[in-house]
Amino acid sequence: MAGKFVHEVLSEINKDPGLLDTIYKPVGAGSPLEIIFKHAFDPKFKFLLPDTAPPFTKDVAPLGMNPSRVQSELRRFGVFCDPKISNNRREIVFIQILESVHPDEADVMLAIKDQDLGRLYPNITRRLLEDAGYLSPLSDGGSSGKSPPRTRKTRPSTNTGS
Repeated sequence: MAGKFVHEVLSEINKDPGLLDTIYKPVGAGSPLEIIFKHAFDPKFKFLLPDTAPPFTKDVAPLGMNPSRVQSELRRFGVFCDPKISNNRREIVFIQILESVHPDEADVMLAIKDQDLGRLYPNITRRLLEDAGYLSPLSDGGSSGKSPPRTRKTRPSTNTGS
């Protein structure tokens, strides 16, 4: 993903999901794609931002000439999930990012915020990402009907050996 923009990588994966097993195989915790997918699909990492798109001015520079790119802004994703940071501050930072990246990447940021990446890339699903190892399966609170594995309890022996 080094030289490509996030929307380019996601488009490639959308066209050929098998790339998650080869070129874009998970490389460990904290990889750029893992961070993106975690925030785009995991309810625990949903951005604490309003549901509507904020007002912002799209950067009109050609691709590659923008002040920033989503991959460079990943370190600031934590701001959007931190309840200790004020709503106003989160929104200001989000708008700053939207205005500094290419419009295609701004669309990706809005889809991540809404946890609706499938709107832009319908072949990138939670199930695909779980199978590829980018996401852990959602726990369903025990409603799957499966009970936890039982451990067999043994009683202490009453036989003293005599």
